[in-house]
Amino acid sequence: MAAIPTINEEEARRPNRDETISSANVHGSSIKAILARFGIRAFKPNLRKAAEKLEALHTAKGMPLPERSRAELRRNLGRLHLLREQIHEIRTGAVAAALGGSGHEEGSTRNGSPSFADRRRRYRDCGHAGE
Repeated sequence: MAAIPTINEEEARRPNRDETISSANVHGSSIKAILARFGIRAFKPNLRKAAEKLEALHTAKGMPLPERSRAELRRNLGRLHLLREQIHEIRTGAVAAALGGSGHEEGSTRNGSPSFADRRRRYRDCGHAGE
């Protein structure tokens, strides 16, 4: 008969990042959908320089993107970047925990959550005011 794992063992085995990864996929898809309305299909929002390349984009007819759509794309790219940072933090924390550390040695706070205020501030600055 197999032993039932403890809560800590189960947490170490599978970090809870499914929701964050799902959100990143949603933001990436929404960016592609906005661009598809203007006939742009070759843009890759997952690239590090995607925000820089966004400014140079033109519609299929050669006109610049409308300002509101460009602003929406900037917000979505900011959120996508933030989510990718969070996924990276989760993964590095899981690796550190597997190696015997808590993953919070540097910059930890009273409750053990590293830079929670920084993540919250970055999330708010990406257009999530009021949430």
